[in-house]
Amino acid sequence: MIKDFDGKLIKGTIAEVLKYINQPEQLRRNLSLYLKFMAKIGAGKNYAGAEAVADWYLRNLAIYSNIINQVEPSDKYVILIFGQGHIPILKHLLESNDNFDVVELKSVLK
Repeated sequence: MIKDFDGKLIKGTIAEVLKYINQPEQLRRNLSLYLKFMAKIGAGKNYAGAEAVADWYLRNLAIYSNIINQVEPSDKYVILIFGQGHIPILKHLLESNDNFDVVELKSVLK
């Protein structure tokens, strides 16, 4: 994964890098760092990892709230640019809101 990414950064175009990091497998791997590893941190009644993941979800919910509060019914298109780690959660939230039609990056980036 890191070797592929490094190769894209060195030899690829910006479009190629963005397409690569937004592939479902790459997004899943990024999210799994939080769900697979971070959530395990702590022992007994110490839920430091779970609390860190909860804070991460809260941050994404705040971003989502900002988006839905700023988009007007008359807005035809909204373009969102966020770091890779935010995409799986924001995508889930926006796809769950029938006021939005989420379009994959690869379908608009040539």
